[in-house]
Formats: sequence, structure tokens, C-alpha cells
Amino acid sequence: MSMKKISFVLLTILCSILISCGIEPIQESSAIQERSFEDWENNIKLNKDIFESDAHNAYVDIYVNKLAKEPYEKRLGVFPIGSEVYKPLYSDAKKSHLARVVIMIKMQKGYDSKNGDWWYGVTDASGKELWYKGRIQHCIDCHALAKETDYMFSESVMEEIEIQKGLREPEVYLID
Repeated sequence: MSMKKISFVLLTILCSILISCGIEPIQESSAIQERSFEDWENNIKLNKDIFESDAHNAYVDIYVNKLAKEPYEKRLGVFPIGSEVYKPLYSDAKKSHLARVVIMIKMQKGYDSKNGDWWYGVTDASGKELWYKGRIQHCIDCHALAKETDYMFSESVMEEIEIQKGLREPEVYLID
């Protein structure tokens, strides 16, 4: 038997075992694969003023859908399946140029369990053209730093938003 046939047979057996145990690799749903994100601005904007994101090397706003609003604002640490977060990235604080929109969508359990089951996407400014999607390693690596808050940097972002809305004072550090 050729090496190719042996590999095929072993792969078939392995897949059969995994499926019989109820373990199937979860793929992106066709709804996400074929989806347009042109409506990202119709979501709930959390921040009052644009703020700088060092991680994105840009100025950002934060938009969320209804499912993500409460966990984000209250820093619950767990986002329900279907939560969506949109960050339009601008080149300057005056919003003179929208470069792209980055997206996170909480997928069903098992989509990417090692990384909180988040799907990542990067679109053009209009949201029509999806440039990158799925398990984007750069996004995964950065968001791994926020594992305790379901891979979301909502704690530091909400501190900034609360300061913008006058709900808290900025922390001042005195140096002797």
C-alpha cells in the first residue's frame, strides 16, 4: 500500500473516531463567511470621544451589539455566543480617515476553545470587503493577554469611557 493511501486511511479512521465521540472541528458558519459588515455603525457606540489604541496603532471607537453591551460595560468577564464588537480604526483623532474596521464575534463553544471561541475579522472602511477573517494569529496573540476577561480588553476601555462620560475621575499619580 502506498504512503498516500496509508495516510488517507489513518486520517479517515481518526476522523471517524472523533466524530463518533462527538468531537467535530467547528467551522465558521456560512452566515459569517458570506456576511457583509456594512451595518457596523448601526450598533451601540459605547464611547463618547475617540481614544487612542496603542495595540492597533490607531484611534478607535467601540461599537457592540445588544448581546455584548452589558458584559462589556459591566466587565462581566464572559460574553455570550453571538456577541459582536466593532472597532473602526482612524488614522488621527479628528477621524479624517477611516482605515479599516476590526471585528470580534463570539462563536459557539468549540470554534477555537484555546482562544475563547472568538472569530476575528478585518474589513475595509465600508464593511463590505472582508480582508482577513477567522482565527487571525496576530489578534489571537494580543487578546491572549486578556484571557481573564474573556479575551476582551473591556476593563481598561471602560475606564476610559467612564472618564469620558464623567462617571469617574482620571487617576493621577504623584511622583516624589
